[in-house]
Amino acid sequence: MALEDSSFGRLLGALVSPVKTFQSIAQRPTWIVVMVVMALLGTGIGQLVNARTDQRAMIQKQVTKFGGNLTDKQLDEAVERAEHPKPVVRVFSIVVGLVFQGIFYLFPAFLFWLIFKVTGSEMPFKASLSTYLYASLPAGIAILLTIPVVLSRASVLPVEAMTGGLLASSPAFLLPETASASMKAVLATFDVFNLWTVVLYVIGYRIVARVSTSAAVFAAVLLFLLGMGVRVGMAAFLG
Repeated sequence: MALEDSSFGRLLGALVSPVKTFQSIAQRPTWIVVMVVMALLGTGIGQLVNARTDQRAMIQKQVTKFGGNLTDKQLDEAVERAEHPKPVVRVFSIVVGLVFQGIFYLFPAFLFWLIFKVTGSEMPFKASLSTYLYASLPAGIAILLTIPVVLSRASVLPVEAMTGGLLASSPAFLLPETASASMKAVLATFDVFNLWTVVLYVIGYRIVARVSTSAAVFAAVLLFLLGMGVRVGMAAFLG
């Protein structure tokens, strides 16, 4: 069996042999294995960053930002709940994280499907979901590289993940500390792994949706800009 013919083989095939892999996906789309892998990675890095976050500083910053005020006792209680949640709360947060990750991947896959449907493509949604997930695998590599970085630091801030403060893989890493979170987030969108993903979107949807290269580029750039907007919004909120 060729690398691109199995769900597990496609995890590597989409990265090293994208044309053959997406040609195989066009014939037999699969999505469960890759969604589970990506959901586990996304949830795992979220839990790890949360465990390394200075909860006291984070809570104080958010409360002050929205004009609130906590007594020392209330702050201590909030920090205790954040740093030492009950087992049922921790399990619930992991489950919610996994569900959120799944929904997160469904939405852009639907947007790609809708864009190409309007242009006359007969690509089924399952094929769009499979294409989107396998094309998003560079993000999984970025997460794997981020794990040792987070583990090596005493504390991190969630906003750093949005503004290129964890991996030196985007122009945001060159900005001074005084630069705004929004500006950092814009440049962080031009991350090597993000750009790699956009290229895979173009290759994948051109093959699977059977559309022109220009149509695939248009859709990929549109979703890229939408992702930039979301990143900037979240960075502004957390920063």
